[in-house]
Amino acid sequence: MLSGRGLSVTVKNQRSSYAYFLRGLSHGKLGNYQLAIEDLTKAIELDPYLAEANDSRGVELRRVIDDYNKMIKLDQSSEKPLT
Repeated sequence: MLSGRGLSVTVKNQRSSYAYFLRGLSHGKLGNYQLAIEDLTKAIELDPYLAEANDSRGVELRRVIDDYNKMIKLDQSSEKPLT
């Protein structure tokens, strides 16, 4: 179920790495990077060999870093300190 920009999906089988992987992908598509990283990390904990989860977590981490770098550049152009 989608609710606004958030995603409300419960993983019924708490041992299903693929369920966490899919939910992590969905969070990432919605721009919820922190939740995506959390679910992808859980998928990797459950199945360290799930290559798709490892790759996707790297993509989400790159997005977070890119967003942070954009924020720093924007802030450098203003007179205000980072908060």
